[in-house]
Amino acid sequence: MPCAALTRTHDDLQRPITPVYSPQTLEEIKRVQLQKYYKAPEDERRNIECNPYNVFHQALSNCQPIIGLTSVVKSGKSYQVPTPLTDNRRRFLAMKWMITECRENKHRRTLMYEKLSQALLEAFHGEGQVIKKKHELHKMAESNRAFAHFRWW
Repeated sequence: MPCAALTRTHDDLQRPITPVYSPQTLEEIKRVQLQKYYKAPEDERRNIECNPYNVFHQALSNCQPIIGLTSVVKSGKSYQVPTPLTDNRRRFLAMKWMITECRENKHRRTLMYEKLSQALLEAFHGEGQVIKKKHELHKMAESNRAFAHFRWW
């Protein structure tokens, strides 16, 4: 069964990315994790997650921002106001950032499913460009905290 989180469509092709990338990406994640598992000593093996679905969902939950910014125009001036995000918006932003980061920032010769699996593994371990983007958004929301009272206008 295809993972529901990968049913976003390509911008230009308008077809779901699930049948194209999902099996190969999950297979690549499992292969990398099993290599780590077999190279690790016995006592560290139980800490390595080999199930690619768990890795995928944990990586996406690590990428989800908690708070976002919305523009509010007040007295002819635009303010970036921090607002909490809904679950759907959080999930959408995490997937969007993951896919755009894979499209733009990796080598051209690398296949998309390899880029995606590498980015997911980085996010699973709490590092990578998508996690940086999430922390950047949270820093901006923290710096604009003074404008939070504009949220109701």
